[in-house]
Amino acid sequence: MLGLPASGFAGDTNNPTAAVAYPSFKIISQRNIFDPNRRGGAGDHGRRIDPNRLARAEGFALVGTMIGKGGEYAFFSGSDARYKKVLKVSGVIANYTVIEVAPDHVKLATNGSQITMPVGMQMKKLDAGEWQMVDGTIALAKTPEVSGATSSETKDTESSEDVPSVGGSADAVLKRLMQQREKELTK
Repeated sequence: MLGLPASGFAGDTNNPTAAVAYPSFKIISQRNIFDPNRRGGAGDHGRRIDPNRLARAEGFALVGTMIGKGGEYAFFSGSDARYKKVLKVSGVIANYTVIEVAPDHVKLATNGSQITMPVGMQMKKLDAGEWQMVDGTIALAKTPEVSGATSSETKDTESSEDVPSVGGSADAVLKRLMQQREKELTK
C-alpha cells in the first residue's frame, strides 16, 4: 500500500482487542446536560447550601383600587396564593385589615397601628421578621394583548358593570378594571 499503518483504517476498530473500556466514556454521563438526575461535579468544590440558612421571603403588593357603585375594592398580588386577593373595606390580608380604599392608596391597620399603602408599593417579610413596605411591585404574569374588537366590547360592558365579574380570566378582569380606572381619572 502507500505506507500507512494498518491500525489507521476504520475496519480495524471492530477488532475486540481495540475496544475501549466503559470508564473511558464516564465523562459523557457526568456532563450530560439532558440528564434530569445530574448533580454538580467538580465546579461545586464541595459547597453545600444549608436549606435552613435560606431566607424565605413573603410579600404582597397593592396592584390597584376600584371605587364604584358596587363598592370599594383593593387588588392585591403576592408571592403566595393567600396574598392574591380582591378585598373590600374590612377585608384581611397578612394580618392587616383594610380600613380605607382610595383611588391611589389603601389604609391598612394591624395591632393598633395604621399605614398608608400607595398603589405600586409592596409589603415584604423575610422569614419570621416584621413586614416592611418597599418600593416596587412583585412580578406579575403578562397580560394578553387585547384586540381592537375586544377592547370596544370591554368599554361597552364597563359602563353597565361596576363590580368585578367572577367569570373570565383574572388577567382580562384586571385589564378591564385598569381601563375603567384610567377613564375615571381622566374625567
